[in-house]
Amino acid sequence: MLTFGTGIIAAFALTAPACHEMRDGVDKHNSQNHEHNFQNCPKFQQLCRSIGTNQQNILQLVTTASSRGGKCNDRGVRLTQRIHEGSELLRIPLSKCLRDDRPPEWLDNANAHNKKLNNSSAGASDVVLAVAELDQQQEQEQEQHYHEDDYETHIDKWSTRLAASLIDLDMNNNNNDNDNDCNNDCNNKDREYLKLWKELLPDPTTLRASLPVHWSDEALASTQCAVLELASDAAFFARAEAVNAILDGIQTAYANAYNKGEEEGEEGEEDIIMAGELEVHQALDLVQTRSCRVRRHNGVGPALRLLAPVFDFINHGSGLHANAVFDLEDDDVLDLNFVISADVAKLEKKPSLVVRASRDIDVGEELLIDYGDSARPEWKCLSSYGFVPKSCAILDDDDDVVEDCSSAEIYMDGKRYEIGPSVVPTNLVLDVADTLRAETGVYIDEENPLTADVALSIAKRVSDVAGDLLDFDPEEGRSPAEQQAFEVAAQFRRSQHDILILCAAGLREYAHAAAQSADAV
Repeated sequence: MLTFGTGIIAAFALTAPACHEMRDGVDKHNSQNHEHNFQNCPKFQQLCRSIGTNQQNILQLVTTASSRGGKCNDRGVRLTQRIHEGSELLRIPLSKCLRDDRPPEWLDNANAHNKKLNNSSAGASDVVLAVAELDQQQEQEQEQHYHEDDYETHIDKWSTRLAASLIDLDMNNNNNDNDNDCNNDCNNKDREYLKLWKELLPDPTTLRASLPVHWSDEALASTQCAVLELASDAAFFARAEAVNAILDGIQTAYANAYNKGEEEGEEGEEDIIMAGELEVHQALDLVQTRSCRVRRHNGVGPALRLLAPVFDFINHGSGLHANAVFDLEDDDVLDLNFVISADVAKLEKKPSLVVRASRDIDVGEELLIDYGDSARPEWKCLSSYGFVPKSCAILDDDDDVVEDCSSAEIYMDGKRYEIGPSVVPTNLVLDVADTLRAETGVYIDEENPLTADVALSIAKRVSDVAGDLLDFDPEEGRSPAEQQAFEVAAQFRRSQHDILILCAAGLREYAHAAAQSADAV
């Protein structure tokens, strides 16, 4: 007898291939199954040394070139020696990370400025008064560089703050200003490791083309996934709000620097290099695809979002395919209170982002972490990170499904359903059972409505949808970026097709077994 779960019926279990994935929009293949040539990246070792990690000798950033034509497929962090479960793989002090709780002051000033103007009336005198009040408030708060209260109030704006910090870093580096409001108080040594990090980051045009938030309506529609389209629309408007907030802040910083130059009798306007809308989008792309979230221990303060050089090159491996975990360590209550209000670099015992092995890892094996709920199911992973994970179920030692994180959508009679390779939603089964009962008068077991007839009916619809996903003829003459978007969309459709085919096959197998059982009775 079938067991009802929360919203699903466990109908059957299928064996799925093991896999791992990465954020570059390219499916990964384990080196045990394919012949590869691994090309080491020396700059990665330089970056490790610049950060000061003690584990630099056990980690390598390698480019995987397939022996079938020599095409470079992906990058990943691999181990140079065998590591045992629980061993420390990487330790990055928070002082070497960009943090969302320490945004540049110009972002806070711009937000306060806009709030003042929005709350004032349309009269010119009120606007002047609002600006004067703002200037007085800023003078009073000059000694408080970091605005913890604002951070606590607007915790949902973490991506804006983190992107602003990244842009602030670039502007300070470009303008060669050592006396600035950089959110990490970076010195020349810091600039060196940040320069190395930026040189290793993916090409911004390629990264942009992989993210659905930037896709055309045609490219989005080609995925044939309504929930992905809705998520991309929501992300588009949220992105526009973030871009405007950062650009307003940059203008504020520019105006302040220009006014300061005039007061000092200098013409500084042409010397200031500002980020534009494209650079803001590029910073937000990096934050979206490369940041991580860590909880502070002992419940002091909200979770931190970080951009951590070296760590951000570790690829995704869902569920049991991950071989490492990460956490914030050495962050007791005293340290955390100090971190929020003072310079992290002065800490004697620095809180750090630490990666540890969750199992024994062999030499040459790729280091993988689970990106969490933001990477599953497939449409959410594509929306969040710009790559399509391989469709797979997570199995235990007995090849039983312990988690089915893959899903695809189908429509029947105008209703939308999400199904997995080995699960179908209860409401789909009940709806199809009611339809068959009304149209054919077939008997439906109330305790187990997933009869052979119901399973075959669902399987037919699932197979039809799977076939439609591959029935797509792309147009020619697109730009390289648009072509890349359509290629990623095609990868997504293929992943959805594979999930549906597995589901349909399992349903037919289940129906055959159910029919035989009924005949035996």
